[in-house]
Amino acid sequence: MTIDLYGSYGGAREDLWTAKGHADFDRQEGALALRAEQFSLDKIADVLPKAVLAPANTKLDAAFDLAWSAGVVHFGGDLAAVGVSVQNDALASGPVEDVSVGLALRGTLVPAARRIELERVEARVRDLTARLTGTIELPSGSYRFGNGRKIPFVPKVELTFAVPRLPCAKLLASIPAALTPSSTASS
Repeated sequence: MTIDLYGSYGGAREDLWTAKGHADFDRQEGALALRAEQFSLDKIADVLPKAVLAPANTKLDAAFDLAWSAGVVHFGGDLAAVGVSVQNDALASGPVEDVSVGLALRGTLVPAARRIELERVEARVRDLTARLTGTIELPSGSYRFGNGRKIPFVPKVELTFAVPRLPCAKLLASIPAALTPSSTASS
């Protein structure tokens, strides 16, 4: 079976994403490539919250790939948003403007083993990067909490979280100005 889909978001007048691939259900294998080629958020302004400022200045680019065979699903994707500006009082007292963020994800899912292997989960804001790797497994068995509640698995979590060394000046420059405390001199 061939997969060839496309569409938009929130009533945009042009196609903003594609899904292409193939699936062989008899052999239980296939692949799917999802793409949201770079576009500015003004194309979907009708569905954005009011907190998003200047959507024409924000560019979004995303890709996600799936491939499955022999009971194993490999996945990976990248998301980049450049020029993000938002206003939300819970976040900051003023607008957070012109921020670039990225997310990369790579991993493997083994449904029969109830296991996910995170080869790379990486988030980036300007020069600040954080990485997560490891495994999460839900083997059979059950776990009973002290209050008597029970869950039907015994979670096994092995994760490593790392933030690479970064010179202090680059770290501070990576934090949007609206999110840093400011002091005012009084006389």
